[in-house]
Amino acid sequence: MRKHSLIGLALLAWALALGMGAAQKPAAPVKPAMQALLARAAKEAPAAALATLARAEKAAGADRSSLLAVAATALRLGQARQDLADYPAAERFHRLALAIRAPDPRHARACEKHGRGGAGAGLPG
Repeated sequence: MRKHSLIGLALLAWALALGMGAAQKPAAPVKPAMQALLARAAKEAPAAALATLARAEKAAGADRSSLLAVAATALRLGQARQDLADYPAAERFHRLALAIRAPDPRHARACEKHGRGGAGAGLPG
């Protein structure tokens, strides 16, 4: 069962990376206050980083460029936690990135193509 979860997590991360290729560098500049929040999250422990990213997501509101920057940061932090074999934290970061990116139809198609019906389908939790 654990192996299945790890495979699912890896597929989720891969689908996010595919869907977020353009989000690595937001088209419009991100406000300095948002940049500061994201930089702070990158330096924090996982639980604190998730809280900071949640604040950043709320602060972004409808600003798509800022939301994409939050999602890109969550994805990078999730990949870093996955590299450290901290799979529960990696999954939380990946789920946050997925929740932000879900409105993008390209991401939805990538999830469907790889057997994921929606956010985290097939993953425990």
